[in-house]
Amino acid sequence: MNERMKKLYNNILMKEDYKNQPSNPDEVSYLLQPPEVIDVSVGRQLFVDDFLIETTSLMREYHQAKKFEGNPILKPETEWEKDGLPVACPKSGGVWYDEEEHKFKMWYEAGWLRYMCYATSEDGIHWDRPDLLEVEHTNIILPYEGYEPHKYTGDISYLRPDSTTVWIDYTADKQEKYKLFLRNPGGNYEAILATSADGIHFENYRFTNYQMGDRSTCFYNPFRQKWVYSLRKLIFPEGNLQRVRYYHESDDFLDVSWEKDDKVLWLSTDENNWTGITNLARKYVSVLK
Repeated sequence: MNERMKKLYNNILMKEDYKNQPSNPDEVSYLLQPPEVIDVSVGRQLFVDDFLIETTSLMREYHQAKKFEGNPILKPETEWEKDGLPVACPKSGGVWYDEEEHKFKMWYEAGWLRYMCYATSEDGIHWDRPDLLEVEHTNIILPYEGYEPHKYTGDISYLRPDSTTVWIDYTADKQEKYKLFLRNPGGNYEAILATSADGIHFENYRFTNYQMGDRSTCFYNPFRQKWVYSLRKLIFPEGNLQRVRYYHESDDFLDVSWEKDDKVLWLSTDENNWTGITNLARKYVSVLK
């Protein structure tokens, strides 16, 4: 085996240096020379093309999704969910099925860019808001002081959710089963990391030591045992607004010693999109004025 190549869990060979992977699909080694056998028994597989299929007599068929007639299954109902602009949605947080407790769990944003809340369900449709001790008689889990409508970031205790992810980590010590990735609203700021034993009471708060934009997130790759961070940033080449995403990975979730060259450009808009996005942003700003 080439010393610069590494065999993955499914027999695919990839360069060990993930930072220098080719961006052109025609240069990707495992596409040019796939292994004789690709192991598909190691997890769920998404068949978006025929890469994992050698032969088949099946016909690909696409179906129109149908919305659940009982929507919305969660809506602003409590005082804190109606604080400011009414919001109750997991655009910040996430919805997961806890395999150990056999229960659906939801971490969601309550009030526009205001609070982080917690709900549970037996079927994923009917949700309960438990009365928690963090803020008496509420289901708020990340209380913080000093809220101001136009204050977007502050010290490590300013836990105002915008781009927030809660991940259930079954491989971790029980005291760190739940991982929190929280980024305050606004421009490019450092994110906040924390851990929890129950998904309600978090600790070990720390900044990432790297600034990023909203809609940044993370997930755990159980096959490679890596934490993967998708980091969105706003940059302004030649005076135009460009949205880009950087890739970063780490063995330890709480490791925040992210060196500058550890982030790899993942994807971005091209120069044909810059002007349109910039003009749209300028229109938005002029409307606000």
